[in-house]
Amino acid sequence: MSGRSTGKIGMIILIICIGVLGCAYALNHCRRDLKGSVEGRFAEKYILETETRNGNEIKRYRMNYSFTVNGKLYHGAETQDADPVMQECTVYFDPHDPEINSLSPDPYDKRIVGLGIALGVVAFVAFFALLAAIGPNSRPPTPANSGSVIKAPWEE
Repeated sequence: MSGRSTGKIGMIILIICIGVLGCAYALNHCRRDLKGSVEGRFAEKYILETETRNGNEIKRYRMNYSFTVNGKLYHGAETQDADPVMQECTVYFDPHDPEINSLSPDPYDKRIVGLGIALGVVAFVAFFALLAAIGPNSRPPTPANSGSVIKAPWEE
């Protein structure tokens, strides 16, 4: 193999390693331990965000909330599709670190899951690029015999 193709293969292997390790790290750290829950309160005001997609207006509500754990006040903010109907809300939090909190009991951080999936896809594509780079079509063609005449066996 030439130095150029060896460098190309090395780069693809590096991308595969980064993709696999990044995917494993993200998926391992996306789980939030939201085992605690307390009553919280929405702030008096919240922000209404509107967006138009395919001719439909989508409303999203950016809400700030507060809650108390062991006498200490914590704050959080989330965007939801529904207008809050009451000022009270249930806040789910990590008992070891109440700064990690959510209005949803879903224990997965969707942004980190998305990152893990994206890195996994990158590793998957890079793996097939590696297969293509080291496959039989990547070898240089064998040079033709230059100038030698070979007799066919029936001519001897």
